[in-house]
Amino acid sequence: MPKKRSRKSREANADQLLKVSNSLLIAFLIAILIIPIGGIIRGDLAFENLTSRFSSGQGILFILLESIVFLAAAKAKNNALDIYDELYPDEDDLKGEEPFNYNHA
Repeated sequence: MPKKRSRKSREANADQLLKVSNSLLIAFLIAILIIPIGGIIRGDLAFENLTSRFSSGQGILFILLESIVFLAAAKAKNNALDIYDELYPDEDDLKGEEPFNYNHA
């Protein structure tokens, strides 16, 4: 049976998930934007060099890995926001309802 966590530990977990999400998105943007732009500026990625340097398999693998990174970042952010929603529900959500009690769930 999983141990019941305190509100403070769940909030710390949500904060950590948001940090992970932001770090993954930064890594995604660096790989997608900064590295190719830097290569173009240096002149390494001329069109004829680009086509001979990467095979279609490498391109597909790159797109797949970047998609996984992007989806992991989105999932981490969504999980963090779910925790925040659980900890701090809007006042409109509580009208006419009892707050959720973890001891009886």
